[in-house]
Amino acid sequence: MKRYNKYIILLIFCLIISGCSTTTYISETKTPVIEEPEKISQPEELEEPEPEPELPKKKDEYTILFAGDIIYHLPIVRSCYDSNLGDYNFEPPFSAIKPMVESADIAVVNFETAINPDKGPSGFPLFNTPESALVALKNVGFDVINTSHNHTLDQGEKGMINVLDSCKKNELINVGTQYEGEPRTRVVPLDDYKIGLFSYTYGLNGNEHLMSIDKRDAMINVIRRDNIEADIVSLKEEGVDFIIGIMHWGSEYMEKPNESQQELGRAMIDMGADAIIGSHPHVVQFAEYYKTEEASGPIIYSIGNFLSNQYASTMGNVRSEDGLVVKLTLQPENKTLKLKHMSFHPTWVHRSEAGYKIIPLKEYFEGAIEHPGIDERIATHMKLSQEATEEKVKTVPNDF
Repeated sequence: MKRYNKYIILLIFCLIISGCSTTTYISETKTPVIEEPEKISQPEELEEPEPEPELPKKKDEYTILFAGDIIYHLPIVRSCYDSNLGDYNFEPPFSAIKPMVESADIAVVNFETAINPDKGPSGFPLFNTPESALVALKNVGFDVINTSHNHTLDQGEKGMINVLDSCKKNELINVGTQYEGEPRTRVVPLDDYKIGLFSYTYGLNGNEHLMSIDKRDAMINVIRRDNIEADIVSLKEEGVDFIIGIMHWGSEYMEKPNESQQELGRAMIDMGADAIIGSHPHVVQFAEYYKTEEASGPIIYSIGNFLSNQYASTMGNVRSEDGLVVKLTLQPENKTLKLKHMSFHPTWVHRSEAGYKIIPLKEYFEGAIEHPGIDERIATHMKLSQEATEEKVKTVPNDF
């Protein structure tokens, strides 16, 4: 029994021990973790930068246009008075020629008058024209106004300075006269290129005494060979690409240039000018292309009247009705500009009850422009004017 009890005690002891050491395993059923697929990072959409503004493309060629003398005789001034406006409107005479003027990169014209608002308009011999005539030239498309001519001092120093002031106010470049202290020459930019201009007159119609000698010499370019040569040297030092001389010279109503014109014209080409354009004789003169081994260039001695009241009936000279617009075409070559083409456009002024109108003759007869009021008789007269003008420039080549 005692032995039996022993076994019982031993059994109880073993159970106690095993109870203390038994580990209860709980089967955990884990919820499966579904891993989200890695997001593939899309490349950020970058905003496209705004395109840089395109620089203006340089042109393949440039045109410079020259028109002749504008002489505001009183009949023209009166015809430009608009009673509805109660003021002058000087633009209508240019309506047919305006597209040609506007198409040029630089357009130059001779404003052969003075401005004195303290006086009324006057004609020959002492011209005085309202300022609105100059404003009209700006609106028509002219860029450069030649102000050195024999009528520069028709209204004294004040009349000359008023022209300078009006050019400045209306953003027109003037050449031939200047404020004291300014250079005699003008440099006109064309993209990265430069056009150099100088202008001189043979005289001032005896009005020289209206200014002191010092002022006159500083402000008005009267022909002096040493000054012309200095101007050409100065323009070359400024790095201009093409130099043009504008000359008010010669004998009135003479169709051939005189010896002094020819001698000085050729000398200016020898000095380094690339082209010479002249006016003052009130007729188109015979032109030439001057060439030596060292220098060459066209010399258009006179391009005649652009707008005037001079006619065969008033002047006894039918050629005073003829005008010539000259266009120079320049092209870039070896980092400078070279003359490549010249074109000549005869003009004629039609007078009628409707007023005055500058007619480009070649364009008219080719049908490019229309103008009412021209009958067969007038058309024949216009055709003769065109032929006479073309005869004067036929020795000058068109292409170079």
